[in-house]
This record gives sequence, C-alpha cells and structure tokens, in this order.
Amino acid sequence: MPSLLTGKFEKPFSVFSGPHLRAPNSIYKIIWGSFLALLPILVSNTIFFGWNAFRIFIIATSSALLFEYLFQVIFRRKIQIKNGHTLFLSALLAFLIPSTVSSEVVVIGSFVTVLIGKEIFGGLGQNLFHPTLVGCAALLALFPTEMTEYVQTPFLTTILAIIVSGTILFFKKWISWESSLIYLTTLTGSVFLLGGSPIEAIWSPYVFICAFFFVTDSGTTPITKQGRALFAVGTGILTAILHLWAGPLKAVTTSVLFMNALVPLIDRFVQPRLRKLR
Repeated sequence: MPSLLTGKFEKPFSVFSGPHLRAPNSIYKIIWGSFLALLPILVSNTIFFGWNAFRIFIIATSSALLFEYLFQVIFRRKIQIKNGHTLFLSALLAFLIPSTVSSEVVVIGSFVTVLIGKEIFGGLGQNLFHPTLVGCAALLALFPTEMTEYVQTPFLTTILAIIVSGTILFFKKWISWESSLIYLTTLTGSVFLLGGSPIEAIWSPYVFICAFFFVTDSGTTPITKQGRALFAVGTGILTAILHLWAGPLKAVTTSVLFMNALVPLIDRFVQPRLRKLR
C-alpha cells in the first residue's frame, strides 16, 4: 500500500518536548550579570570606607557560599553554587551592613540569609521573602545597636554608584524601570503628604538599593505588570510611614518583607480573567 505522506511530507518530523520558545538570556546569565553590575557599588564603598567595607563584602560572600555548600552536601541536594544566586544575595547583604559591624555579625547574617531566607524555602525561585532582607532583619533584631551605628556616609557618591548599577540592569532589560520609578515616586509623595521631608527620606543609599534590587526582584514580587506596580506602591507607602519612626534601613527592610508576604494575594487579585466565547 503506498504511503499517504508524499512529497515534502515524506521527511520525518523532529518532535521535542516543550518549551519551544527560548529566551535570549538564561537565568544563570542574568544572575551573574546582576552580580557584576554590583561592582560600581563595591568600588565606591571600598574607596570611601576602606578595608572595612571590603572586609564585610569578602566575609559575607565567602561565608554564604560555604553555608550553602554544607547545607546541600548534608541534605544531599544538588550543588548549585555555580549559579551565582547566593553570591548575589550575600553581596547585597554586605551593602546593607554598616562598615563598623564586627565580622561575627556578618557571618550570622550570611547564615540566616542562606539557610533560613533561601534554602529552607526551596532555593532559587522558591522564596516567599527576599533572602537578603531576611538576613538583614535578623541582624536588626539581634544587633540593633551595631546595625544602626552609621558612620559619615558620602551619600551622593554611594547613590550615584547604585544608580550606575541599576542603569546597567535597565539597559540589559533584566529589571523593570517602571517598578523603581513607581516606588521612588510613591515614597516621595507619601512622605510629603505625611508632613515629612521628601529629600531627607529619599536621600539614602538603602532607598535606592531597594528601588533597583528589591522591588524589582523577579522571584519575590508579583508576576504581572499590574501586580508589580501595586507591590511598588505598597512598598513606597510603607517605607514612608516607617521612615518617620525608624531609620531608612529598618523602614526598607520591614516594608519589603511585609509586601513579600502579600505577593500571593496580589497575584490572585490581578490574575488575568479568561473571557468566555459566545
């Protein structure tokens, strides 16, 4: 019996399982690229704070990698240090810790960030709360004095370095500039309405790190554009309110973690509705 498939259909089909659409950037490339984008901040902090800033960075990153490796070995999980996620998280933690903090405090922060903030929730892409801020919140609770003893900070230089890092991420299209703009605008407007000084509230490196690295984090923010906008608005309002009674670091940490907890509700509230065909 002759084949029903003749002509060009006689060639065999190559069938593969999905996904069939591939993004130009892998998650690993984005993570490592985001980590490299932090270099302007590291250079700025090292120049103006000297050895202490670099010491905190080295201790935070190295201890975090060690904790992740030990955890994955002990619990027989796949070793995933090469993806750079823990390195990125611990680098952000180093930028939130004052340069006067002792090395032991930094190690504790890395421990909480990796084991409690990241690994217990399932690792990369499974975190409800931003792991870096979980570690920072623990340090604020355990060592409030050391974490709030700020030295004289060159705000302009540090903020410019953060803006450079954020601009790199914008240019690579790895984060949404809309979320950053909404957060900063909402924060400024809310502080003004509350009778505070918008310039004083926004003129903080912690606020700009939040704008570029926390409210834009794809793993702990809503999945839709509308949801991310609501997240940025809520974080901005909470930061403004908390700024009146607490320092900028506490305000940023608390507001982002609180909004992280609301992400499932936001996603459910703004999820796309399917229209029925008549």
